[in-house]
Amino acid sequence: RAVHSVRDHPNHDRPLNGGMWGATNASRVHGRVKALARAFGDHDSYGADLTFLDHEIYPLVRDEVYAHDAYSCSKYPGSVPFPTKRLRTFQHVGQVFDERDRPRLDDIDSFMRGVLAPVACRRVPDWVYG
Repeated sequence: RAVHSVRDHPNHDRPLNGGMWGATNASRVHGRVKALARAFGDHDSYGADLTFLDHEIYPLVRDEVYAHDAYSCSKYPGSVPFPTKRLRTFQHVGQVFDERDRPRLDDIDSFMRGVLAPVACRRVPDWVYG
């Protein structure tokens, strides 16, 4: 597939996440992203990047996506279970760290800790947290 995406946090439940996808030269967006971004009306509001990906990019690449997904793999076509076992620290792709390189624990404590990955999204059945 020409586009790869990663979803390994319960809040990653969207087709593409900013900074967590990539495309090859064979994708339908090759050579078009810059023009699409310039033409997109909202460059400043919180979440505008996600809206851009949802409205402008995903419709073009929907059939080209191969996604490693730990929580919403049954929802998005082209998704497969996340390939590695979650660390006990609940680290995840796109995790936020502060200026002292400490993880923002609220993202883990409020949304991940104790949230079991659906069985369909587990590469190995006993990887209960993805």
